Amino acid sequence: MSRFIVPVLLVLSAIGGGQSPVSSADPVVLPVNAKEPYPEEVVRLIQALRSEADGFVFLSGGASNMSDDDREALLDLFRCFEVLTVRGSRFAVGDGGTKAGIMEAAGQARAATGNSFPLLGVSPAPEVGVDGRSGSTPIDPNHSHVLAVTNDPWLEKQKKNGWEPSWGYWGSETETMYEIFGRLAEGRPSVTIVANGGGITLDEVEQNLRQNRKMIVIAGSGRAADAIVAALEGKKPDSEEVTRHLKRVASLAVRERTDRFRIFQLKEGPEALAEAVMEEIGTAVPVN
Repeated sequence: MSRFIVPVLLVLSAIGGGQSPVSSADPVVLPVNAKEPYPEEVVRLIQALRSEADGFVFLSGGASNMSDDDREALLDLFRCFEVLTVRGSRFAVGDGGTKAGIMEAAGQARAATGNSFPLLGVSPAPEVGVDGRSGSTPIDPNHSHVLAVTNDPWLEKQKKNGWEPSWGYWGSETETMYEIFGRLAEGRPSVTIVANGGGITLDEVEQNLRQNRKMIVIAGSGRAADAIVAALEGKKPDSEEVTRHLKRVASLAVRERTDRFRIFQLKEGPEALAEAVMEEIGTAVPVN
């Protein structure tokens, strides 16, 4: 039996489904405790996704505080996944899993391809609910899987710093997200696309640096992404919001790690972004 089939059969048995992890009509939501061993279903899911992909693309950031035209241009970039699919690339995508911004755009691209690539989201369980329905934040319906992370030590630490529930649980999933992404991409080519975003995005950039992963940073998308671009290019930021992120960016020493970043201009379009991704992960089959 092919090595590509065995893990898929295992994960189908584990989650009780009758469809491929790629083609499932509704996201499969699996609970994960940040400080406990992963459930067998999650271990099998990692195996299955690795069997379906030769390279991985991770998304970091959002699409907030942008002009309508720039936001439309940013979200359109994620049609790059449609281009990659047409070109025969075997890839999987990982992100935050919710119905918002670039994550929703990735889900729409997956739907446009007939759900032809895996799309895994990792979210805080208190936000999305352990079943994907009872939380206050909707998950994206076009993801293949969403891992709902519970992180009690994070919560206790935040409470000591004056945290209140109204501040939300975002960031509690970051460590687990990148532990999962690291397992997925072990020994495989991978790249992260960084667009817009805030402080949590920069925490994710730090995780990518720790995993020695190349990042494609969308210049012109604003906020944290533009702060990274400003630091890399040694230019003065063009807004107060970008300026607010410069100190955190400086702590990441991005100027000393220029080989880990690739600047991509917002208006270059999805076809150009697909080319940039293919150059980094090298999983495309040339079109005749």
